[in-house]
Amino acid sequence: MKIYDVHAHIFMDKMIPDAYEIGMARTMKLVLKNKHNMDMTEEEARNNLIKGMYDPGGERLLETMDKAGITKSVIFGADFGPELGDAEIHPYEVNKIYAEIAKKHPDKLIALAAIDPRRPGAMKHCEQCIEEWGMKGLKMHPAAGFYPTDEILYPFYEKCADWNVPIVYHTGGQPAAPVKLDTQRPHFIAEAATRFPDTKMIMAHAGMDLWNEAVMYGKLIPNVYFDLSYHQFSYVGWGAQKFYEWVRLLIDECGVRKIMWATDTPLPSAVLPAEEYVKVFTERDTSVPFTEEEIEIMMGGAAEEVFDLT
Repeated sequence: MKIYDVHAHIFMDKMIPDAYEIGMARTMKLVLKNKHNMDMTEEEARNNLIKGMYDPGGERLLETMDKAGITKSVIFGADFGPELGDAEIHPYEVNKIYAEIAKKHPDKLIALAAIDPRRPGAMKHCEQCIEEWGMKGLKMHPAAGFYPTDEILYPFYEKCADWNVPIVYHTGGQPAAPVKLDTQRPHFIAEAATRFPDTKMIMAHAGMDLWNEAVMYGKLIPNVYFDLSYHQFSYVGWGAQKFYEWVRLLIDECGVRKIMWATDTPLPSAVLPAEEYVKVFTERDTSVPFTEEEIEIMMGGAAEEVFDLT
């Protein structure tokens, strides 16, 4: 079975704004306290968890993939634009680094360009990423302070349709970082998708805890897709039975070809390692029915179609 992880990150020093990294540490501290009764200071969480996940070159990701049996991973950074201030390494340079890592491992990695569309020269940079560096789509993060319906995005939607590459949009919650929240609701991505029906738009994390809103639109709009990254937390927090019932609902409401397996590695792997999240789908112990064809589509077939990898 081919297994594609369509949502993975490679954390590196000086590539993430300090305010966002501090926010991740604050959230991880809270999660560990609430879920595991572990006390950790914010500084310990940042140094031991966040900085401990730095992976220059992507070697740890490749090891994780081999251990989990993952065929290919889609990797990208995040551009928070003017909302948080840039990290020491400019996001355009971060995209180049991601593209170079993927070029070194073309049988394992696919890179997307993370972009804030309001940046000067953003379209020209995207053209370079896709047409020269071989990147396979865009990643946009509305938490940076823009709505997916903003008219500044229209040229990007048109170009992605021409290139036949998807846009991955973050949806749902955020760490305790000072970013925008309302902008990342599935509603706005759905509205953009209806205006640009030839542009494939992926709601990352299936809306997180806003998944009801995501499903409401996913079952109606053909060019809206979901990834299942971050939902290791759901599996652990809800328990297996509720999780499998939820996945069954997604399939029944939206169709299995809209649903792609993903991890959001490395952070959720602290709760459930990638190899275990693979087994949640491939070695199911549940009375909730899934066909082998459905599992194969979620684990790889849908990704091959959306990212045009066949």
